[in-house]
Formats: sequence, C-alpha cells, structure tokens
Amino acid sequence: MTTIGEEQTVDNSDTVTLWRPTGQAELDLVAASGWRAWPPRLPDQPIFYPVLNRWYATKIASGAAG
Repeated sequence: MTTIGEEQTVDNSDTVTLWRPTGQAELDLVAASGWRAWPPRLPDQPIFYPVLNRWYATKIASGAAG
C-alpha cells in the first residue's frame, strides 16, 4: 500500500478510487443530472484529471495547488 498526502491511496485490490477535483458549480450540475453524468469540460479543462487521493483533489478544487 502507498500513502500519498493524508490518505492511503493504492493497494493490491481490484478497485482504485479516483477523485475528481470539483468546484461547487460543477458539483451542482452533477447533482442536477441525478448523480449520473459529469457536465462537458470547459475550454480550459483539456483533459479529465482524476487524482488518487481526496486530500489532493480538495487542494486542486480550492485553487491551492498552483
């Protein structure tokens, strides 16, 4: 198992949880879809950018990563 940031993130199981940095406006759109779809990416979001731990996803979503 590997620890990154504040959480254990990778082990030898068949399932890996990916965290997507999400602001409140985007989260509201996901909720409006019945929690079934992400909205289209914005022009400044050229790729889907999941990360391996909640700590880093929270840091990115808050704008503190850059």
